[in-house]
Amino acid sequence: MKINPTDYFRKTDTDKVGQRHYYGTVYDFVMASLYHINGAHPLRVLEIGVSDFCVGSGHAFCQMPFVEKYVGIDIKDLQSPLPEKGFFIKADAYREETLLEVSMHGTFHLLIDDGTHKYEDQIYFFKKYQRFCAPNGIMICEDVENNPGAINRRLEEINDKSLLTLTVPPTDGLDNVILLKWNTYCLNEGNR
Repeated sequence: MKINPTDYFRKTDTDKVGQRHYYGTVYDFVMASLYHINGAHPLRVLEIGVSDFCVGSGHAFCQMPFVEKYVGIDIKDLQSPLPEKGFFIKADAYREETLLEVSMHGTFHLLIDDGTHKYEDQIYFFKKYQRFCAPNGIMICEDVENNPGAINRRLEEINDKSLLTLTVPPTDGLDNVILLKWNTYCLNEGNR
């Protein structure tokens, strides 16, 4: 099976490809890797910050045959209901009560924070949502402030040696930095 999230993103209003950011190739690589590592089993995806685009990334993830479940979280209502495989939680993703609701959906292979882009919320994402990251899973935080001081401050606060910084080609002076954490603690155990 061809793992090509970019093809699905391009059919939506998401800003992950071309309109504002060029994250698509990162997701192509990440999701193909996750799919392979997890024995060609469909993936489970959680994403924070899904309401700003009418038919956005959540809709794209729900259309992907290599995704079995998608959960989107936002404080605003969705402009268009998610297709089959999609679940929406209207809540502040950075509050303890939301974590309880997320726990009812199990673990996820890919967790994405595309929410407020605030320092404290990005730290919260990595510290609190780690428990929902499946073995061999990946956590991605999009739109990190693009300056060395801000990036280093986040890396120090999160304090996780598996955390990587990726910069995609910038457009319009936007913050096109991604923090990526690969949950490798069970890589050799064959768990999915």
